Amino acid sequence: MQAKRMLQFQPCIPRLPVPELNSTINLYLKFVKPLVSPQLFSITQNKAQKFLEKDAKILHEQLINFANQNRNSSYIAEFWRQSYLSTRAPNPININPGLFHYKKKDQIQSAVNTLLNSAKFIQQIKDLTLPPDFSGNQPCDMIQYLHMFSRTRLPRKDMDIGVSYPLSRFIIILYKNNFFRIELFDEYYQVSPNKLFSSLKKIISTNSEGLPIGSLTGQDRDIWAIDYDLLSSNDINKANLEQINSSLLILAIEDENVDSLKSILHNYGRNRWFDKPICLTISKDGSVGVNFEHSWGDGQTVTRFFSEIVEETEKLDLVYDDNILVNQLNWEIDLNLKQKILTKHIEFGNWCDNLEIEEFGFSNYGKNQIKKWKLSPDAFIQMALQIAHWRVHKRVGSTYESASTKHFLRGRTETIRSVSEDSIKLTSDQIDKQLFIKAVETHVQTSKIANLGLACDRHLFGMQCIANLMNIKQIEFYDDETYKIFSKIILSTSNLSSENVDFFAFGPVSDKGYGIGYSIHNDKLNLSITNFKGQSTNGNQFKNEVEKCFIQLKQTFD
Repeated sequence: MQAKRMLQFQPCIPRLPVPELNSTINLYLKFVKPLVSPQLFSITQNKAQKFLEKDAKILHEQLINFANQNRNSSYIAEFWRQSYLSTRAPNPININPGLFHYKKKDQIQSAVNTLLNSAKFIQQIKDLTLPPDFSGNQPCDMIQYLHMFSRTRLPRKDMDIGVSYPLSRFIIILYKNNFFRIELFDEYYQVSPNKLFSSLKKIISTNSEGLPIGSLTGQDRDIWAIDYDLLSSNDINKANLEQINSSLLILAIEDENVDSLKSILHNYGRNRWFDKPICLTISKDGSVGVNFEHSWGDGQTVTRFFSEIVEETEKLDLVYDDNILVNQLNWEIDLNLKQKILTKHIEFGNWCDNLEIEEFGFSNYGKNQIKKWKLSPDAFIQMALQIAHWRVHKRVGSTYESASTKHFLRGRTETIRSVSEDSIKLTSDQIDKQLFIKAVETHVQTSKIANLGLACDRHLFGMQCIANLMNIKQIEFYDDETYKIFSKIILSTSNLSSENVDFFAFGPVSDKGYGIGYSIHNDKLNLSITNFKGQSTNGNQFKNEVEKCFIQLKQTFD
Protein backbone atom coordinates (compact mmCIF):
# COMPACT_ATOMS: atom_id res chain seq x y z
CA MET A 1 0.00 0.00 0.00
CA GLN A 2 1.47 3.34 -1.05
CA ALA A 3 2.18 5.68 1.87
CA LYS A 4 -0.07 8.70 2.01
CA ARG A 5 1.76 11.93 1.38
CA MET A 6 1.96 14.06 4.51
CA LEU A 7 0.69 17.26 2.90
CA GLN A 8 -1.62 15.74 0.29
CA PHE A 9 -4.79 17.13 1.89
CA GLN A 10 -3.44 20.61 2.66
CA PRO A 11 -5.10 22.27 -0.37
CA CYS A 12 -8.56 21.08 0.68
CA ILE A 13 -8.40 21.81 4.41
CA PRO A 14 -11.04 24.47 5.21
CA ARG A 15 -10.14 27.78 6.76
CA LEU A 16 -11.02 28.46 10.39
CA PRO A 17 -14.25 30.47 10.36
CA VAL A 18 -14.54 33.85 12.06
CA PRO A 19 -17.72 33.36 14.11
CA GLU A 20 -20.74 35.62 13.71
CA LEU A 21 -20.46 38.60 16.04
CA ASN A 22 -23.94 38.24 17.57
CA SER A 23 -23.33 34.56 18.19
CA THR A 24 -20.06 35.26 20.01
CA ILE A 25 -21.63 37.85 22.31
CA ASN A 26 -24.61 35.60 23.04
CA LEU A 27 -22.30 32.67 23.84
CA TYR A 28 -20.20 34.88 26.08
CA LEU A 29 -23.25 35.96 28.05
CA LYS A 30 -24.39 32.33 28.28
CA PHE A 31 -21.00 31.24 29.65
CA VAL A 32 -20.56 34.06 32.18
CA LYS A 33 -24.07 33.94 33.63
CA PRO A 34 -23.31 30.98 35.96
CA LEU A 35 -20.05 32.63 37.08
CA VAL A 36 -21.36 35.95 38.46
CA SER A 37 -24.16 37.38 40.57
CA PRO A 38 -27.45 38.43 38.91
CA GLN A 39 -26.59 42.07 39.63
CA LEU A 40 -23.18 41.85 37.96
CA PHE A 41 -24.63 39.89 35.05
CA SER A 42 -27.18 42.66 34.45
CA ILE A 43 -24.39 45.22 34.24
CA THR A 44 -22.45 42.96 31.90
CA GLN A 45 -25.45 42.54 29.60
CA ASN A 46 -25.61 46.31 29.16
CA LYS A 47 -21.88 46.58 28.49
CA ALA A 48 -22.04 43.71 26.01
CA GLN A 49 -24.87 45.42 24.14
CA LYS A 50 -22.93 48.69 23.94
CA PHE A 51 -19.87 46.77 22.76
CA LEU A 52 -21.93 45.01 20.11
CA GLU A 53 -23.37 48.29 18.82
CA LYS A 54 -20.08 50.17 18.58
CA ASP A 55 -16.53 48.85 19.11
CA ALA A 56 -17.23 45.20 18.34
CA LYS A 57 -18.52 45.93 14.84
CA ILE A 58 -15.33 47.78 13.94
CA LEU A 59 -13.04 45.18 15.50
CA HIS A 60 -14.94 42.29 13.95
CA GLU A 61 -14.75 43.86 10.51
CA GLN A 62 -11.02 44.50 10.88
CA LEU A 63 -10.50 40.92 12.07
CA ILE A 64 -12.24 39.62 8.95
CA ASN A 65 -10.00 41.88 6.84
CA PHE A 66 -6.97 40.50 8.67
CA ALA A 67 -8.16 36.94 7.99
CA ASN A 68 -8.69 37.71 4.31
CA GLN A 69 -5.18 39.14 4.04
CA ASN A 70 -3.77 35.92 5.52
CA ARG A 71 -5.54 33.33 3.42
CA ASN A 72 -2.80 30.72 3.92
CA SER A 73 -3.28 30.85 7.66
CA SER A 74 -6.10 31.38 10.18
CA TYR A 75 -7.32 34.54 11.80
CA ILE A 76 -5.98 33.40 15.17
CA ALA A 77 -2.71 31.55 14.39
CA GLU A 78 -0.27 34.48 14.51
CA PHE A 79 -1.98 36.15 17.47
CA TRP A 80 -1.92 32.84 19.35
CA ARG A 81 1.73 32.20 18.59
CA GLN A 82 2.63 35.71 19.74
CA SER A 83 0.63 35.26 22.93
CA TYR A 84 2.96 32.39 23.85
CA LEU A 85 6.14 34.19 22.78
CA SER A 86 5.24 37.42 24.58
CA THR A 87 4.48 35.67 27.87
CA ARG A 88 7.27 36.54 30.29
CA ALA A 89 6.51 33.74 32.75
CA PRO A 90 9.00 30.84 32.82
CA ASN A 91 8.42 28.05 30.29
CA PRO A 92 8.33 25.15 32.77
CA ILE A 93 5.06 24.68 34.67
CA ASN A 94 3.46 27.79 33.09
CA ILE A 95 3.84 26.96 29.40
CA ASN A 96 5.41 23.55 28.79
CA PRO A 97 3.22 20.45 29.36
CA GLY A 98 4.58 16.94 29.76
CA LEU A 99 3.56 13.38 28.86
CA PHE A 100 4.68 10.20 30.61
CA HIS A 101 4.66 6.51 29.70
CA TYR A 102 5.54 3.87 32.31
CA LYS A 103 7.87 1.19 31.04
CA LYS A 104 10.00 -1.41 32.82
CA LYS A 105 13.05 -1.92 30.66
CA ASP A 106 16.81 -1.50 30.69
CA GLN A 107 17.37 2.26 30.56
CA ILE A 108 19.75 2.34 27.59
CA GLN A 109 17.73 -0.19 25.59
CA SER A 110 14.67 1.98 26.24
CA ALA A 111 16.59 5.05 25.06
CA VAL A 112 17.76 3.27 21.88
CA ASN A 113 14.21 2.06 21.21
CA THR A 114 12.86 5.60 21.67
CA LEU A 115 15.51 7.13 19.40
CA LEU A 116 15.01 4.55 16.65
CA ASN A 117 11.29 5.28 16.62
CA SER A 118 11.99 9.02 16.72
CA ALA A 119 14.35 8.66 13.76
CA LYS A 120 11.66 6.86 11.78
CA PHE A 121 9.18 9.64 12.59
CA ILE A 122 11.66 12.36 11.64
CA GLN A 123 12.52 10.56 8.41
CA GLN A 124 8.84 10.48 7.46
CA ILE A 125 8.57 14.23 8.05
CA LYS A 126 11.75 14.85 6.05
CA ASP A 127 10.38 12.79 3.16
CA LEU A 128 6.83 14.13 3.64
CA THR A 129 5.53 10.58 3.96
CA LEU A 130 4.09 10.82 7.46
CA PRO A 131 0.44 9.68 7.16
CA PRO A 132 -1.92 12.62 7.75
CA ASP A 133 -3.87 13.06 10.98
CA PHE A 134 -7.64 12.91 10.87
CA SER A 135 -10.38 14.33 13.05
CA GLY A 136 -13.14 11.83 12.34
CA ASN A 137 -13.21 11.73 8.54
CA GLN A 138 -11.68 15.17 8.15
CA PRO A 139 -7.93 15.52 7.44
CA CYS A 140 -5.95 17.82 9.71
CA ASP A 141 -3.41 20.53 8.98
CA MET A 142 0.03 18.91 9.20
CA ILE A 143 2.22 22.03 9.23
CA GLN A 144 2.92 21.81 12.97
CA TYR A 145 5.05 18.70 12.33
CA LEU A 146 7.42 20.78 10.21
CA HIS A 147 8.26 22.84 13.32
CA MET A 148 8.70 19.95 15.75
CA PHE A 149 12.42 19.26 15.17
CA SER A 150 15.55 21.41 14.75
CA ARG A 151 13.73 24.32 16.28
CA THR A 152 14.04 26.45 19.39
CA ARG A 153 12.46 29.33 21.26
CA LEU A 154 15.07 32.06 21.67
CA PRO A 155 14.70 34.42 24.64
CA ARG A 156 14.34 38.09 23.75
CA LYS A 157 13.23 41.11 25.76
CA ASP A 158 9.44 41.61 25.64
CA MET A 159 8.87 38.88 23.04
CA ASP A 160 10.80 35.71 22.23
CA ILE A 161 11.31 34.44 18.70
CA GLY A 162 10.79 30.95 17.36
CA VAL A 163 13.58 29.81 15.05
CA SER A 164 13.46 26.79 12.76
CA TYR A 165 16.69 25.40 11.30
CA PRO A 166 17.12 23.04 8.36
CA LEU A 167 16.66 19.49 9.66
CA SER A 168 19.96 18.51 11.22
CA ARG A 169 21.23 14.96 11.70
CA PHE A 170 22.24 15.17 15.37
CA ILE A 171 20.63 15.26 18.79
CA ILE A 172 21.75 16.51 22.20
CA ILE A 173 21.97 14.07 25.12
CA LEU A 174 21.76 15.42 28.66
CA TYR A 175 23.28 13.39 31.48
CA LYS A 176 24.16 14.74 34.94
CA ASN A 177 23.79 18.27 33.54
CA ASN A 178 26.42 17.48 30.87
CA PHE A 179 25.66 18.08 27.19
CA PHE A 180 26.71 15.60 24.50
CA ARG A 181 26.19 15.68 20.76
CA ILE A 182 25.61 12.40 18.95
CA GLU A 183 24.68 11.79 15.33
CA LEU A 184 21.24 10.23 15.03
CA PHE A 185 21.64 9.86 11.25
CA ASP A 186 24.74 9.35 9.14
CA GLU A 187 25.35 11.30 5.92
CA TYR A 188 23.01 8.92 4.07
CA TYR A 189 20.29 9.44 6.70
CA GLN A 190 20.73 5.91 7.98
CA VAL A 191 20.59 4.98 11.67
CA SER A 192 22.92 2.53 13.41
CA PRO A 193 21.38 0.99 16.57
CA ASN A 194 24.81 -0.21 17.72
CA LYS A 195 26.32 3.27 17.40
CA LEU A 196 23.44 4.75 19.41
CA PHE A 197 23.80 2.02 22.02
CA SER A 198 27.57 2.46 22.28
CA SER A 199 27.33 6.26 22.43
CA LEU A 200 24.73 6.19 25.19
CA LYS A 201 26.63 3.57 27.19
CA LYS A 202 29.75 5.70 26.99
CA ILE A 203 27.82 8.81 28.06
CA ILE A 204 26.40 7.19 31.19
CA SER A 205 29.91 6.16 32.23
CA THR A 206 30.48 9.87 32.93
CA ASN A 207 31.07 10.45 36.62
CA SER A 208 31.36 14.23 36.78
CA GLU A 209 28.36 16.45 37.45
CA GLY A 210 28.04 19.43 35.13
CA LEU A 211 26.78 22.89 36.02
CA PRO A 212 22.94 23.12 35.88
CA ILE A 213 23.05 25.53 32.94
CA GLY A 214 19.62 24.33 31.80
CA SER A 215 18.07 25.96 34.87
CA LEU A 216 18.58 29.30 33.14
CA THR A 217 15.92 28.29 30.60
CA GLY A 218 13.45 28.07 33.50
CA GLN A 219 13.65 31.76 34.38
CA ASP A 220 11.45 34.75 33.63
CA ARG A 221 11.96 35.21 29.90
CA ASP A 222 13.33 38.76 30.12
CA ILE A 223 15.90 37.64 32.70
CA TRP A 224 16.81 34.61 30.59
CA ALA A 225 17.27 36.92 27.58
CA ILE A 226 19.90 38.89 29.53
CA ASP A 227 21.62 35.72 30.75
CA TYR A 228 21.49 34.19 27.26
CA ASP A 229 23.40 37.16 25.86
CA LEU A 230 25.88 36.89 28.72
CA LEU A 231 26.34 33.16 28.17
CA SER A 232 26.76 33.53 24.41
CA SER A 233 29.26 36.41 24.67
CA ASN A 234 31.93 33.68 24.72
CA ASP A 235 32.52 32.10 21.29
CA ILE A 236 32.74 28.54 22.64
CA ASN A 237 29.50 28.91 24.60
CA LYS A 238 27.84 30.58 21.62
CA ALA A 239 28.75 27.57 19.46
CA ASN A 240 27.32 25.22 22.12
CA LEU A 241 24.06 27.15 22.21
CA GLU A 242 23.89 27.04 18.43
CA GLN A 243 24.25 23.26 18.50
CA ILE A 244 21.55 22.91 21.16
CA ASN A 245 19.21 25.23 19.26
CA SER A 246 19.65 23.49 15.90
CA SER A 247 19.62 19.91 17.24
CA LEU A 248 16.73 17.70 16.20
CA LEU A 249 15.69 17.15 19.82
CA ILE A 250 17.04 16.69 23.32
CA LEU A 251 17.12 13.39 25.20
CA ALA A 252 17.69 13.61 28.96
CA ILE A 253 18.90 10.40 30.62
CA GLU A 254 18.33 10.27 34.38
CA ASP A 255 21.04 9.08 36.76
CA GLU A 256 18.71 8.98 39.78
CA ASN A 257 15.13 8.01 40.53
CA VAL A 258 12.78 10.95 39.92
CA ASP A 259 9.05 11.37 40.52
CA SER A 260 7.37 10.88 37.13
CA LEU A 261 5.32 14.10 36.96
CA LYS A 262 8.00 16.28 38.52
CA SER A 263 10.37 14.81 35.95
CA ILE A 264 8.29 15.86 32.97
CA LEU A 265 7.26 19.26 34.38
CA HIS A 266 10.45 20.69 35.85
CA ASN A 267 12.91 18.19 37.46
CA TYR A 268 14.03 21.18 39.56
CA GLY A 269 15.98 22.39 36.54
CA ARG A 270 18.47 19.52 36.69
CA ASN A 271 19.34 17.86 33.40
CA ARG A 272 16.76 19.84 31.43
CA TRP A 273 16.47 22.42 28.64
CA PHE A 274 13.03 24.04 28.42
CA ASP A 275 13.26 25.93 25.11
CA LYS A 276 13.02 23.00 22.68
CA PRO A 277 9.83 21.63 21.12
CA ILE A 278 10.89 18.14 22.22
CA CYS A 279 12.88 17.25 25.33
CA LEU A 280 12.56 13.51 25.89
CA THR A 281 13.37 11.90 29.23
CA ILE A 282 14.41 8.35 30.04
CA SER A 283 13.98 7.35 33.69
CA LYS A 284 16.20 4.85 35.50
CA ASP A 285 13.50 2.18 35.08
CA GLY A 286 13.22 2.83 31.33
CA SER A 287 10.02 4.91 31.49
CA VAL A 288 9.74 7.62 28.85
CA GLY A 289 8.58 11.21 29.17
CA VAL A 290 8.52 14.39 27.13
CA ASN A 291 8.45 18.06 28.05
CA PHE A 292 7.50 20.31 25.14
CA GLU A 293 7.68 24.04 24.52
CA HIS A 294 4.23 25.13 23.36
CA SER A 295 4.46 28.13 21.00
CA TRP A 296 5.01 26.09 17.82
CA GLY A 297 2.24 23.50 18.24
CA ASP A 298 -0.23 21.70 20.45
CA GLY A 299 -0.79 18.57 22.48
CA GLN A 300 -2.51 16.54 19.78
CA THR A 301 0.59 16.77 17.58
CA VAL A 302 2.98 15.79 20.37
CA THR A 303 0.68 12.99 21.52
CA ARG A 304 0.87 11.32 18.14
CA PHE A 305 4.67 11.54 18.10
CA PHE A 306 4.97 10.34 21.69
CA SER A 307 2.52 7.46 21.20
CA GLU A 308 4.55 6.16 18.27
CA ILE A 309 8.03 6.48 19.78
CA VAL A 310 7.23 4.52 22.97
CA GLU A 311 6.09 1.51 20.95
CA GLU A 312 8.45 -1.43 21.19
CA THR A 313 10.72 -2.09 18.23
CA GLU A 314 11.73 -5.61 17.28
CA LYS A 315 14.23 -7.13 19.73
CA LEU A 316 17.70 -5.87 18.95
CA ASP A 317 20.96 -7.70 19.54
CA LEU A 318 22.94 -4.62 20.50
CA VAL A 319 26.73 -4.76 20.48
CA TYR A 320 28.92 -2.29 22.37
CA ASP A 321 31.82 -0.69 20.48
CA ASP A 322 34.34 0.95 22.81
CA ASN A 323 35.90 2.83 19.87
CA ILE A 324 32.84 5.02 19.42
CA LEU A 325 33.62 8.66 20.20
CA VAL A 326 31.10 11.05 21.73
CA ASN A 327 31.35 14.80 21.51
CA GLN A 328 30.84 16.55 24.84
CA LEU A 329 29.99 20.24 24.76
CA ASN A 330 32.43 21.97 27.08
CA TRP A 331 31.54 25.39 28.44
CA GLU A 332 33.78 28.27 29.44
CA ILE A 333 32.22 29.60 32.61
CA ASP A 334 34.01 32.15 34.80
CA LEU A 335 33.50 32.32 38.56
CA ASN A 336 30.88 35.10 38.38
CA LEU A 337 28.79 33.25 35.81
CA LYS A 338 29.20 29.97 37.70
CA GLN A 339 27.87 31.58 40.87
CA LYS A 340 24.97 33.11 38.94
CA ILE A 341 24.04 29.70 37.48
CA LEU A 342 24.17 27.99 40.87
CA THR A 343 22.11 30.77 42.49
CA LYS A 344 19.49 30.66 39.70
CA HIS A 345 19.35 26.88 40.00
CA ILE A 346 18.55 27.10 43.72
CA GLU A 347 15.94 29.82 43.11
CA PHE A 348 14.33 27.73 40.38
CA GLY A 349 14.24 24.66 42.63
CA ASN A 350 12.58 26.66 45.41
CA TRP A 351 9.96 27.89 42.95
CA CYS A 352 9.32 24.32 41.76
CA ASP A 353 8.83 23.26 45.38
CA ASN A 354 5.86 25.63 45.46
CA LEU A 355 4.00 23.36 43.01
CA GLU A 356 1.95 20.49 44.39
CA ILE A 357 1.38 17.55 42.04
CA GLU A 358 -1.10 14.71 42.44
CA GLU A 359 -0.94 11.64 40.21
CA PHE A 360 -4.28 9.83 40.24
CA GLY A 361 -5.01 6.56 38.48
CA PHE A 362 -8.61 5.32 38.79
CA SER A 363 -8.87 1.68 37.68
CA ASN A 364 -12.45 0.76 38.63
CA TYR A 365 -13.69 1.59 35.14
CA GLY A 366 -12.91 3.69 32.08
CA LYS A 367 -14.20 4.69 28.67
CA ASN A 368 -15.91 1.37 27.92
CA GLN A 369 -18.11 1.47 31.01
CA ILE A 370 -18.95 5.16 30.62
CA LYS A 371 -20.09 4.52 27.05
CA LYS A 372 -22.28 1.67 28.29
CA TRP A 373 -24.02 4.29 30.42
CA LYS A 374 -24.53 6.21 27.14
CA LEU A 375 -22.48 9.16 28.33
CA SER A 376 -19.61 11.03 26.70
CA PRO A 377 -16.41 10.01 28.57
CA ASP A 378 -14.90 13.48 28.24
CA ALA A 379 -18.05 15.28 29.41
CA PHE A 380 -18.36 12.72 32.20
CA ILE A 381 -14.94 13.69 33.57
CA GLN A 382 -15.59 17.40 33.11
CA MET A 383 -18.76 17.24 35.19
CA ALA A 384 -17.00 15.15 37.84
CA LEU A 385 -14.36 17.90 38.05
CA GLN A 386 -17.10 20.50 38.50
CA ILE A 387 -18.66 18.49 41.32
CA ALA A 388 -15.29 17.93 43.02
CA HIS A 389 -14.36 21.60 42.80
CA TRP A 390 -17.68 22.64 44.32
CA ARG A 391 -17.30 20.16 47.17
CA VAL A 392 -13.80 21.46 47.98
CA HIS A 393 -14.39 25.20 47.56
CA LYS A 394 -18.19 25.72 47.67
CA ARG A 395 -18.01 28.00 44.65
CA VAL A 396 -17.96 27.83 40.86
CA GLY A 397 -14.69 28.53 39.02
CA SER A 398 -14.18 29.62 35.43
CA THR A 399 -13.16 26.47 33.56
CA TYR A 400 -11.16 26.00 30.36
CA GLU A 401 -11.02 22.79 28.39
CA SER A 402 -8.85 22.75 25.29
CA ALA A 403 -10.42 21.72 21.97
CA SER A 404 -8.25 21.09 18.93
CA THR A 405 -9.04 22.94 15.71
CA LYS A 406 -6.28 21.26 13.69
CA HIS A 407 -8.85 20.15 11.14
CA PHE A 408 -8.86 23.78 9.98
CA LEU A 409 -6.01 25.47 8.11
CA ARG A 410 -3.42 26.53 10.73
CA GLY A 411 -5.93 25.78 13.43
CA ARG A 412 -4.65 25.67 17.01
CA THR A 413 -7.16 25.35 19.84
CA GLU A 414 -10.51 26.71 20.99
CA THR A 415 -11.96 26.82 24.50
CA ILE A 416 -14.72 24.56 25.71
CA ARG A 417 -16.45 26.32 28.61
CA SER A 418 -17.40 23.60 31.07
CA VAL A 419 -19.43 25.70 33.52
CA SER A 420 -23.07 25.95 32.48
CA GLU A 421 -26.48 26.62 33.98
CA ASP A 422 -26.82 22.84 34.12
CA SER A 423 -23.43 22.06 35.66
CA ILE A 424 -23.99 24.42 38.61
CA LYS A 425 -27.03 22.38 39.63
CA LEU A 426 -24.68 19.52 40.58
CA THR A 427 -23.86 20.99 43.96
CA SER A 428 -25.40 18.60 46.48
CA ASP A 429 -23.61 15.75 48.25
CA GLN A 430 -25.78 13.32 46.31
CA ILE A 431 -25.70 13.09 42.52
CA ASP A 432 -29.04 13.44 40.75
CA LYS A 433 -28.91 11.12 37.75
CA GLN A 434 -31.10 13.21 35.45
CA LEU A 435 -29.36 16.47 36.34
CA PHE A 436 -25.99 14.86 35.64
CA ILE A 437 -27.17 13.52 32.26
CA LYS A 438 -28.46 16.98 31.32
CA ALA A 439 -25.18 18.63 32.32
CA VAL A 440 -23.22 16.07 30.28
CA GLU A 441 -25.44 16.66 27.24
CA THR A 442 -24.95 20.41 27.55
CA HIS A 443 -21.19 19.95 27.69
CA VAL A 444 -21.29 17.75 24.58
CA GLN A 445 -23.11 20.50 22.67
CA THR A 446 -20.64 23.13 23.91
CA SER A 447 -17.77 20.90 22.78
CA LYS A 448 -19.27 20.53 19.30
CA ILE A 449 -19.47 24.30 18.92
CA ALA A 450 -15.81 24.65 19.95
CA ASN A 451 -14.69 21.87 17.59
CA LEU A 452 -16.41 23.71 14.75
CA GLY A 453 -14.35 26.80 15.60
CA LEU A 454 -17.53 28.67 16.52
CA ALA A 455 -17.02 29.22 20.26
CA CYS A 456 -16.42 32.70 21.63
CA ASP A 457 -12.97 32.74 23.30
CA ARG A 458 -10.68 32.97 20.27
CA HIS A 459 -12.98 35.43 18.53
CA LEU A 460 -13.00 37.75 21.56
CA PHE A 461 -9.24 37.36 21.89
CA GLY A 462 -8.72 38.09 18.19
CA MET A 463 -10.77 41.29 18.40
CA GLN A 464 -8.76 42.35 21.46
CA CYS A 465 -5.55 41.81 19.46
CA ILE A 466 -6.97 43.93 16.65
CA ALA A 467 -7.77 46.67 19.19
CA ASN A 468 -4.13 46.58 20.29
CA LEU A 469 -2.96 46.85 16.67
CA MET A 470 -5.29 49.85 16.22
CA ASN A 471 -3.86 51.35 19.41
CA ILE A 472 -7.28 51.45 21.06
CA LYS A 473 -6.30 51.74 24.70
CA GLN A 474 -9.53 51.18 26.57
CA ILE A 475 -12.66 49.22 25.77
CA GLU A 476 -15.28 49.01 28.51
CA PHE A 477 -16.27 45.45 27.57
CA TYR A 478 -12.76 44.06 28.14
CA ASP A 479 -12.31 46.10 31.33
CA ASP A 480 -15.54 44.76 32.80
CA GLU A 481 -15.26 42.82 36.08
CA THR A 482 -17.17 39.91 34.54
CA TYR A 483 -14.69 39.61 31.67
CA LYS A 484 -11.88 39.46 34.24
CA ILE A 485 -13.68 36.65 36.09
CA PHE A 486 -14.32 34.89 32.78
CA SER A 487 -10.63 35.20 31.81
CA LYS A 488 -9.16 34.13 35.16
CA ILE A 489 -9.16 30.36 34.70
CA ILE A 490 -9.61 28.43 37.94
CA LEU A 491 -9.78 24.97 36.38
CA SER A 492 -7.46 24.64 33.39
CA THR A 493 -8.16 21.23 31.90
CA SER A 494 -7.14 19.21 28.88
CA ASN A 495 -7.74 15.70 27.59
CA LEU A 496 -4.92 13.92 25.76
CA SER A 497 -5.97 10.31 25.46
CA SER A 498 -3.83 7.57 23.99
CA GLU A 499 -3.15 4.06 25.20
CA ASN A 500 0.53 5.04 25.28
CA VAL A 501 0.02 8.16 27.41
CA ASP A 502 -0.21 7.17 31.05
CA PHE A 503 -0.12 10.69 32.45
CA PHE A 504 -0.34 14.19 31.01
CA ALA A 505 0.49 17.18 33.20
CA PHE A 506 0.82 20.97 33.19
CA GLY A 507 0.72 23.75 35.73
CA PRO A 508 -2.20 25.95 36.82
CA VAL A 509 -2.70 29.14 34.80
CA SER A 510 -3.67 31.19 37.86
CA ASP A 511 -2.27 31.25 41.39
CA LYS A 512 -5.56 30.14 42.94
CA GLY A 513 -6.33 27.58 40.27
CA TYR A 514 -5.66 23.99 39.24
CA GLY A 515 -4.05 22.39 36.19
CA ILE A 516 -5.78 19.11 35.35
CA GLY A 517 -4.56 16.87 32.57
CA TYR A 518 -6.27 13.56 31.95
CA SER A 519 -6.08 10.50 29.73
CA ILE A 520 -9.14 8.33 29.18
CA HIS A 521 -8.35 4.64 28.69
CA ASN A 522 -10.66 1.72 28.00
CA ASP A 523 -10.67 0.49 31.59
CA LYS A 524 -9.07 3.29 33.61
CA LEU A 525 -9.01 7.07 34.02
CA ASN A 526 -5.68 8.79 34.69
CA LEU A 527 -5.51 12.36 35.99
CA SER A 528 -2.79 14.73 37.11
CA ILE A 529 -3.72 17.65 39.36
CA THR A 530 -1.38 20.58 39.99
CA ASN A 531 -1.76 23.62 42.22
CA PHE A 532 0.42 26.14 44.01
CA LYS A 533 0.94 25.97 47.76
CA GLY A 534 -0.49 28.62 50.05
CA GLN A 535 -3.23 29.74 47.66
CA SER A 536 -6.29 28.15 49.32
CA THR A 537 -6.06 25.30 46.80
CA ASN A 538 -5.65 21.68 47.86
CA GLY A 539 -4.74 19.15 45.20
CA ASN A 540 -4.91 16.16 47.51
CA GLN A 541 -8.40 17.04 48.71
CA PHE A 542 -9.47 17.73 45.13
CA LYS A 543 -8.14 14.33 44.04
CA ASN A 544 -10.01 12.59 46.87
CA GLU A 545 -13.26 14.31 45.90
CA VAL A 546 -12.80 13.31 42.25
CA GLU A 547 -12.33 9.71 43.33
CA LYS A 548 -15.42 9.83 45.56
CA CYS A 549 -17.37 11.32 42.68
CA PHE A 550 -16.27 8.56 40.27
CA ILE A 551 -17.40 5.95 42.81
CA GLN A 552 -20.72 7.72 43.38
CA LEU A 553 -21.32 7.95 39.65
CA LYS A 554 -20.87 4.21 39.26
CA GLN A 555 -23.42 3.65 42.02
CA THR A 556 -25.75 6.12 40.31
CA PHE A 557 -25.59 4.63 36.81
CA ASP A 558 -25.19 0.91 37.46
